[in-house]
Amino acid sequence: EDRKGPQIVHIATDGESYGHHHRFGDMALAHALRLIEERGAARLTNYGEFLALHPPDHEVEILEPTSWSCPHGVERWRGHCGCHAAHEGWTQEWRRPLREALDRLRDELVRGYEEQAARVLRDPWAAREAYIDIILHRSPEVLDAFFAAHGRSGPRAGQAQLMFTSCGWFFDELSGIETVQVIKHAARAIQLAQGFGYRLEDDFIGRLAAAKSNLRRWGDGARVYDRAVRPSVVTLSRVVAHYAISALFEPYAETARIFSYTVRRLDARREERSGNALSIGLVVAASRITGEEQRAAFAVLHLGGHDVQCGVRTDPPADWYERVKAGLAEAFLGTGPSDAVRMLDEHFKGSLHALPDLFLEARRAILGRMTAERLARVEAMYQTLYEESGPLVAFMRASDVPLPPAILRAAEYALGKQLAGIVGQAARVPLSDRAFEIARELEALEVKVDAAETELLLRLAAEARADSLAIDPLGPDLDQVHRLLDLAAALGVTVNLWQVQNAYHAASQIHVDRLVEGSGGDAGRVAEFWRLGERLNFNLNALRAPAVTPG
Repeated sequence: EDRKGPQIVHIATDGESYGHHHRFGDMALAHALRLIEERGAARLTNYGEFLALHPPDHEVEILEPTSWSCPHGVERWRGHCGCHAAHEGWTQEWRRPLREALDRLRDELVRGYEEQAARVLRDPWAAREAYIDIILHRSPEVLDAFFAAHGRSGPRAGQAQLMFTSCGWFFDELSGIETVQVIKHAARAIQLAQGFGYRLEDDFIGRLAAAKSNLRRWGDGARVYDRAVRPSVVTLSRVVAHYAISALFEPYAETARIFSYTVRRLDARREERSGNALSIGLVVAASRITGEEQRAAFAVLHLGGHDVQCGVRTDPPADWYERVKAGLAEAFLGTGPSDAVRMLDEHFKGSLHALPDLFLEARRAILGRMTAERLARVEAMYQTLYEESGPLVAFMRASDVPLPPAILRAAEYALGKQLAGIVGQAARVPLSDRAFEIARELEALEVKVDAAETELLLRLAAEARADSLAIDPLGPDLDQVHRLLDLAAALGVTVNLWQVQNAYHAASQIHVDRLVEGSGGDAGRVAEFWRLGERLNFNLNALRAPAVTPG
């Protein structure tokens, strides 16, 4: 109260409070901000504007060792502070050995960084601080400016900082995804240090073993590292394997971009025989982050289905590549795949890969393609069984005889696929009456559809239709939103209508004059629009209020 000069009242809350932790938190915040502005109770600002208008005139020191996270200060980052989100009886004692392991790794990384960077950088730590420009704007111009100012650096120090990301220390369990991500940053820093001759992994894992999980299946930090972290480490050899295997199913351009890597094709040969395929190639793979690149040869055998075998050799001699390419092709086309498999094992021993080594998205896409034909046959079988059993089903129901589980499963699958196909198109074409027939059949059979899939399809269709109300609130899309809500009710599926409500609210405000009854519009259509508002749980008087003239 005794302070003079500009002051700011600020409320600091976690952004996740507005929707993630508290449903409709964003709407409550919007309402509060609107009231503040309308009543003139305060002027809304932010820290940037306030500091621009009123630059700091004194310095405040943070009281050590406090933190925002809990009353125990920074203990959350190094010990069992006792604050927890759930899981009574669990311990956070794993934090101390994890912190000690990360601190030791950080110190080793710092030592290695200073030794190596001092050879090429005028000020290694100034370069480390300036590296944020590359992280935020990775472009040729920014890279050139950085190298011109500092020389060559790398992201290893950045990974060392990410090891201490706060969410990794917030929760109760060592094997949680947040803490595993912290350890993944450590693994990446270790991998980058290996390029400079430092071997830090064994010591780090040994120290992690002292961090005990609350879950028996995970045991300790060493097992967490081996099972949850090590498989995620990406090498250029694995990038080449991903490229080689996925190229069997989806050809790449001469230069392909694969996430943060590029692969440039130098040579390629592909042979096919009796449904099997052989692909051999020579590429240059490069990291777009570190600039590291490597020449590599690969050979892939696809022997049908999911039987894919791939070998990768980095920096192969030219004569070796030509010899292996000719030998594999001759074996594959001549004596057969078995000899080609033997040669693959012989020439690429120690660097063999298979479908599980693909990055997740491509792995799912390829396996989805492999199973599509079989699934189509299964779907046809279910559909045929259900259709052929129709008269029998009707007779059994009339006779009060329980239907066999196999027929019920066939009905559930066949009708569910039909329904998904219809609703999946409902954003573009009018919702078919067949969807309501299916709903009645499902109800009669006492069979439920896949609620999650159906909710998603209904929601996407309703959102697309509701968005169009901003253009024409009384057009055919209004009827389609009603029909989609009718279908959801018939199926007993609860749809998340948040975006539909937002779109409806926007349309009601854009066209409020046209939508007030008695304004000369189509009274029946206007009534249908407001009926939709009732179904979406709106206060219609509040929506109409802006158009009401005082009188």
